[in-house]
Amino acid sequence: DRRLAGWETFADWQSYYVLYLGTVSAVLFFLVLGMEVGFQTTLFPRATRATSACFARAHAIEKHLQHLQGRPDDHMSQVSDKVAKECQPFSTEECEMFWTSIRNGVKALFHHGSQECNKHEKRPKVHYADVVQFARRSFSGLEEKRVAKVTLERLGDLVGRVTVRVRTARDDASAGFGAKENVDFKPVDIQVTFEPGEGAKAFDVTLLPTDDSWSPTRWFRVELVEVVAGDAVLGGPTVASSAVSTPSVRVYVLQDENFPGCIPQKRLDSPNADLWVLVYYMKERITSRGRRFFKALLGVCYRPFHSVVVTPIVLNFMLDWAARPEEGGSYERIIMLVSVQAFSALLLRYADLLQTRNRGRTGGTRQVHRQQLLAKLLLMEHVEQYAYPGTDWFYSALMNVDVMAKDAYWQLFVGIESLLGLFYCVAVLLWKAWYKAANSGNEFNAGNLLAAVVLLIMGPTAFVSIGMRRRTTRYLLENRMDGEQQWVDIFAWLAQHGRSIFAVGVRETAHLDTAFGCATKDFCKWHAKARDYTNDSTWITKWLGAVSYILVLLWASTRLYETRAAIISTPFDTGDCVMLIQLFGKFGKYLQKLSNSFVRLQKGSVSIMRVARLLRLPEMKSLSDQAWSELESSPARVAGIDHGHIVFTGVAFSVPVGRKSLGLGPMSNLDLSNGPPISLPLGKVIYVTGGTEGERFTFLSLVASLVRPTSGS
Repeated sequence: DRRLAGWETFADWQSYYVLYLGTVSAVLFFLVLGMEVGFQTTLFPRATRATSACFARAHAIEKHLQHLQGRPDDHMSQVSDKVAKECQPFSTEECEMFWTSIRNGVKALFHHGSQECNKHEKRPKVHYADVVQFARRSFSGLEEKRVAKVTLERLGDLVGRVTVRVRTARDDASAGFGAKENVDFKPVDIQVTFEPGEGAKAFDVTLLPTDDSWSPTRWFRVELVEVVAGDAVLGGPTVASSAVSTPSVRVYVLQDENFPGCIPQKRLDSPNADLWVLVYYMKERITSRGRRFFKALLGVCYRPFHSVVVTPIVLNFMLDWAARPEEGGSYERIIMLVSVQAFSALLLRYADLLQTRNRGRTGGTRQVHRQQLLAKLLLMEHVEQYAYPGTDWFYSALMNVDVMAKDAYWQLFVGIESLLGLFYCVAVLLWKAWYKAANSGNEFNAGNLLAAVVLLIMGPTAFVSIGMRRRTTRYLLENRMDGEQQWVDIFAWLAQHGRSIFAVGVRETAHLDTAFGCATKDFCKWHAKARDYTNDSTWITKWLGAVSYILVLLWASTRLYETRAAIISTPFDTGDCVMLIQLFGKFGKYLQKLSNSFVRLQKGSVSIMRVARLLRLPEMKSLSDQAWSELESSPARVAGIDHGHIVFTGVAFSVPVGRKSLGLGPMSNLDLSNGPPISLPLGKVIYVTGGTEGERFTFLSLVASLVRPTSGS
């Protein structure tokens, strides 16, 4: 208010308050800063006296302002003179006293700091122990090379000899990917010694081959347990684990084998690759199932024995003894035959229970292959996942795996059962011919072998005819699967993403319906062709079986009539006729079953090859390249890796052509091979500029290891 004492007086009054606030702030600052240098005994009392003067002047201004309230204007000049008299600025002595106290406090602070620095400079030099650590957090080894190299490095003065203990262990965080001791690798518990001046040391872990079955990449841990001798401590990169307190790293056992059953590449390139795939797949399934496979096979094999051996022989003797009691028929023998048939029926029930519980079609085959596909997807790097569309993976896991279980793995049991049934038919006929000759006292009649010869001719004829149709069958089945995969793709996409679309317009609805209709039409066309062709293949054996059954029925009935009419003297009883007709009926049944199994095995072969092309994709490609490079590298080179930087040396990246480019988004080609190496420090903020947006995306993807450089490292 200008009425107080004029504008000049108001400005002087305002300056007091500014000086007052500045003084208080300075005092508080130096009070906190000088807590450890004796600030309380030097600066604080002086600053307190200077601050008291500021408080006194402020109090005088406040008292005169209160005195002015309610006073008339004629007293203003008197009050103004009084305020100007009492509110004089600091005197020269007071200002000098204030700034002197500030200077003394600062000098005390710096004097104390210099003394502390001198103390540190006078300390004797301390010798620190060396640090022994792993060169990296992860190592890898190729199973085909049978070895994984693990490198230790020693940091420090490298004075004296240092010995550390290392050992292998199972990784607790591996789930189904854990490598097993004495199965995937030989356990190691050794001591590694660093000589004076030696900064790197490597040791080998032996990897064991698994040539009988395909498996994904697995891993285990290697631990730095303790320092056995020397002046050193353990440190360096480690894999975090709540169960392990010592430094540890992971070692990956990389697979470079073909599915199924580690089949050699030359077999896959041969014209009969579909047959070789079946052979190696069956070999892998037998190895994988172990004793359970043979238990199931034992249960399956008893069924033809019951139906071809036990039942016809019991029926033959039953009819002979019942029709001619004078030749040895009795109640005791009849009861014995009935007991044999009943006991065989009980064994048949046990055999069926045995094969049902041990065959492993769902948990032992379907889910195993689906787990393999899932493992491959989890272990593949980003670019490799786009080698085939996602529908190939979905269809293979859903449909092809089911076909492999029913039409490949299970048909192995069916085929063995059918072969045994055919063998039992021929064996029983030969036994019957020998038995008749031995009991009648006559010489062995070669005519009794006619039926067995007919059976031996029918089997190879049927299979040669089916084998000639194998390539056409495979072609039709592949096209049928392609057509089925198309409509499955459309339906699965709509079922998965339909809810996120919220609404589909009329045109989109019509387009989806048309696409589904075209896919269905294409599938039905190839399905009808494959169905008819495979059905014709099975009818080859059906016709052969039917014709042979008719001929044997005619021959056996005529032979029985001639024996009863005494036209021929060779004995041929009713039981013989019934058994012969029954055996030919069984032979036709098992021949048809075997041929049908052979056709279904062709379908299973197509599914196996479709799953195999997915499981043969490379996994953890960067670790595989690293393992190949380290096979010829020295430990010092591996240990010389800079853990604090990402270094690009001669790096260039080219966007792949075709389906593999689908997952790269806006990335484009990038060439840094002509410039000097680029070193990116970790833990720092880096500013990247220049180039196009696609080049910057590529650069960031290379830094994050989402893609691998086409050249360079």
